[in-house]
Amino acid sequence: RDTAACICYAADHLSKKGHGDEVMAIIYADHLIQKPENFKEALTFIEQHIKETNALGVIGVRAKSPNPNLGYIRLGKVLNEEGPHEIYELKNFVEKPTKEVAKTFLDSYRYLWNTGLYVWKVSTILEKFKEHAKEVYKAIVEDGIYEKAPKISIDYALMEKIAPQMVHVI
Repeated sequence: RDTAACICYAADHLSKKGHGDEVMAIIYADHLIQKPENFKEALTFIEQHIKETNALGVIGVRAKSPNPNLGYIRLGKVLNEEGPHEIYELKNFVEKPTKEVAKTFLDSYRYLWNTGLYVWKVSTILEKFKEHAKEVYKAIVEDGIYEKAPKISIDYALMEKIAPQMVHVI
């Protein structure tokens, strides 16, 4: 059913187990993490930030080449420069630009590759599903019928609909 349904299902399951105030991370099995200690440090850092701000977090990666097959994150203002990582407000998501546009992104230093690695409080993401992806929320949370959930990605169902200032990028 794509990523929106499975993420809503996982958040609902955690909420029903009494973990609504906990922070959850969406980490895909097919991502290569070349520096696991750095990744763990970034997750711990953004987890604390999410606990304090109740924002939705996304982990971006500095682009190494102008890749038109990937989505990008345009960085907004810096929210936190202290600690081992900077945190930015999201300006906007950009889906798979042309190679020429991706080259301008790379040269600007204001864009990251969108990894799709998200971090948020369980209760917050469920609220966002209820607000922005009502069909997914109804099928999963209200009806409890996974198969009824529309097939849609988390990016299209939620992330591109949420106010950018609510999304923080590490």
